[in-house]
Amino acid sequence: MHEKNDKLPFATLITRDNEYDAVSNLNREGFLRLNFPVDKQTFESVFKELPNSKKLEAYMHLGIDFTNEDTLMPHPTYGSMIWVCIADPSRKTFEA
Repeated sequence: MHEKNDKLPFATLITRDNEYDAVSNLNREGFLRLNFPVDKQTFESVFKELPNSKKLEAYMHLGIDFTNEDTLMPHPTYGSMIWVCIADPSRKTFEA
């Protein structure tokens, strides 16, 4: 059973690169990145191979290709806060 989290659901859509975040190459025509938090159990089950870190940008320098389309990934900056992202998600992935 998951504990209640009043901060969920919450999501952001990023539609272009900016000075703080350009790792997903969102300046491509029609691209966006969906960012949202998940519960800790889900994050750890999906990304069990990643090191457990509490630092910002903990996953940005691990060789993850954040330009991959339609792929669930830890958020490059806020992954340590159990946020995930999907660059250019398909409807099927979005619904899943």
